[in-house]
Amino acid sequence: MINNSNCDKFLIPFVLRTIPLSDQFSSSKVTQEEVEQVTTKMPLGKAPGPDKISLKVIKDCLPVILKPLTSIINASFTSQVYPSLRRKAEIVPIPKASNIDHRQAENSRPISLLPMLSKVCEKVVANQFIPYLLSHNRLTANQSGNKQWHSTETALLKITDVILKAMNNQQLTAVVLLDMSKAFDSLDHGILISELEDVGVSNTALKWFKSYLTNRCQLVRINSTLSDTREVTNGVPQGSILGPLLFSIYINDLTSEPQHCSADCYVDDTKLYTGFSVRDYDLAIDLMNDDL
Repeated sequence: MINNSNCDKFLIPFVLRTIPLSDQFSSSKVTQEEVEQVTTKMPLGKAPGPDKISLKVIKDCLPVILKPLTSIINASFTSQVYPSLRRKAEIVPIPKASNIDHRQAENSRPISLLPMLSKVCEKVVANQFIPYLLSHNRLTANQSGNKQWHSTETALLKITDVILKAMNNQQLTAVVLLDMSKAFDSLDHGILISELEDVGVSNTALKWFKSYLTNRCQLVRINSTLSDTREVTNGVPQGSILGPLLFSIYINDLTSEPQHCSADCYVDDTKLYTGFSVRDYDLAIDLMNDDL
């Protein structure tokens, strides 16, 4: 288990689970066949990152680059160091509407473009990490986002069923809808590393994830003009393969915090709800406010 003093800049706001070494996650060596399968299954049409190497070029060159690409990925796992050239993102602002002032930053949606080769490495890690999390039941059942066989539809079906059951019991249901502002950009890296340890990531794999998250930078491109490069100190990489999974792990214990109500999430959208009889209206509101 990682020493808390190694997590630099933060105090852990929760008690970490103690997971035996034999049950912890570590990245395993990947074969050329696995890298080839991951690469060929990735969809075309995504814009390339700062290196301007498209996925089509990578797929066309795969017979030649497959061996060194596999070697680089395995070397990254062995050294617990994520390649620095793959930590750079290019941000392209897309206007939210045509009838607004495009000179105002808040009127544009930032699209993050990452190197395609970085996504190949991330997909390899995800293919190993997700089965571990699922087989060990390390992810909360109350998160419907970024999860196979789950969607907005399953999230809506669950809350609808809760409300209908409350109606059958002659109860009302109070629901508060919560949305996190700049959720993916606001994550504290130190807390995320602790959350990864809490779900069973080994010390060596934690070092890899820390390397993956830190020392990142980005620049903004408008047409052909590029801004200066700035360091990214918080959040998970937008547009990445691992970003949504890491966010789910970051808020993994959120739905267990309410003491009086129930809570469900779909990515960064959270529902807090409770059923109550009419005569208990004031008490229900007080309990919900306490949980909020």
